[in-house]
Amino acid sequence: MASPRPRPFRFTLQASHLGHPDELRPLARRAEDVGVATLTVADHMDDQLAPFAALMAAADATTTLRVGTMVLANDYRHPAVLAKEAATIDVLSGGRLELGLGAGWRCRAPTRSWCTSRGTRSPTTCPEPPRRGSARRSGGPERCGAPPQRMRP
Repeated sequence: MASPRPRPFRFTLQASHLGHPDELRPLARRAEDVGVATLTVADHMDDQLAPFAALMAAADATTTLRVGTMVLANDYRHPAVLAKEAATIDVLSGGRLELGLGAGWRCRAPTRSWCTSRGTRSPTTCPEPPRRGSARRSGGPERCGAPPQRMRP
């Protein structure tokens, strides 16, 4: 039996926490120029760009660079919407999308309304909400360990 052909070693660049949103397209072009195979973005609720718009901007700025997500948090969007967005980017980029799916980063205590709107969730990922009068606040990115931040203009 013949041994499989060796696959070339590839490099990936994670584009996160850019100083300014306008830095993404030049970063993608430079990554392509130096031989990076894939540019990825994260799916966090902090000062990063939204993943699908960022991926499309990077794909549009380049011709061969693959674009992808590290891990899309499955609780942030409906699976049908996710599939449609991913398929659209894959078609518009000429088949250059690499999609990473997963649980994302776990909030300490997500709000009950969010969990129940998505269907039945386990007590671990969707605990009971804080009782009335509790010192704990509900919702917001700060609950997930990220301080509230805004994109820089």
